Amino acid sequence: MVFVTSKNSDIAREKSLSLKEICELPLVIATQNYNTEHIIYKIFEKNKLKPHFAIEVNDIPTSLDLVRTGHWNSILVNTESLDKEFALISIKGETLIRHTHIISLKDTYETAAIKKFKEILIEKAQIFTL
Repeated sequence: MVFVTSKNSDIAREKSLSLKEICELPLVIATQNYNTEHIIYKIFEKNKLKPHFAIEVNDIPTSLDLVRTGHWNSILVNTESLDKEFALISIKGETLIRHTHIISLKDTYETAAIKKFKEILIEKAQIFTL
């Protein structure tokens, strides 16, 4: 997980930010049925910090639209699509890692599409664990 800000933001050139520094910035968070929200709240709580969540929205695309304006920031899962449009900044001292799993039934038929999908997921997962 990474701190996400507009490429035009004053802090866009930072290499990393501490949780304490993040608490001083206006944040937007997607809360509707997102497990990420719970991870974020827990990590701040664990460090006895209270972030400034200025806006809570129902979905990630809306939170990205708000970050794009340059007025708000967020913490999101690091994906290739984000780094094309936003500045992604690592979070100092914390390992905010989300794990994912592929579950399938043993000895069952898998279509070519499912096999290809699994290959893509495994390939992308390796990029983010390097």
